[in-house]
Amino acid sequence: MEIGRTQPTEPCSYHSQIEAGDWSSVLERDKGRFRRLARRTSLRFPALQEADCEDIVQNTVIKILQKRDSFDFAKGTYEAWSHQICIREIYDVLRELRKVGKLRQWQPDLSEEEPEEWLDRMNRTPEPGGDLDSRLMAEELLESLDPEKRQILRLKHWEGMSVEEIAELFGSNPATIKQRIYRAAQELRRILTEPCVESSERAKP
Repeated sequence: MEIGRTQPTEPCSYHSQIEAGDWSSVLERDKGRFRRLARRTSLRFPALQEADCEDIVQNTVIKILQKRDSFDFAKGTYEAWSHQICIREIYDVLRELRKVGKLRQWQPDLSEEEPEEWLDRMNRTPEPGGDLDSRLMAEELLESLDPEKRQILRLKHWEGMSVEEIAELFGSNPATIKQRIYRAAQELRRILTEPCVESSERAKP
């Protein structure tokens, strides 16, 4: 179901530069935003080094350039779209770090907690005995949600944005965003309480 939208808001400079095809100016300015996002993640995952953060910035820029023809202001803001691309690059790097043993896999008990409380806790502290890999596991569970629900929960619980700020970002209204947060949380509750399977298996029809 398509989220109800008012006219998306976007900084005039973004809109005019993208409409003019001046992606180089947009991305040169946005490298700082992508770098800050990667460095915030490195505070939770010490295995994520400065060189990894720079790789994330460069890969995000490359992905945006590759996908720029698919961007449509009618479907949402550039800021939300590019933020999602950067988040995906960050977690691609974290998954690779886990594969080589720098983040260890761990399975917590997820059956006795409200999903939104669990998301908040994943953002604050590592699980006892679990290093910081629990946050990565949370990301993998969020991958089971559709992209819009996934991003709304990330923005609310991990980026600390208010409902009003998320509504502005999506070009929607607070009441609609609250409803989407509730529905996403209910779907996450179902995932958290079902038998533990890999997110890739869960996504299969």
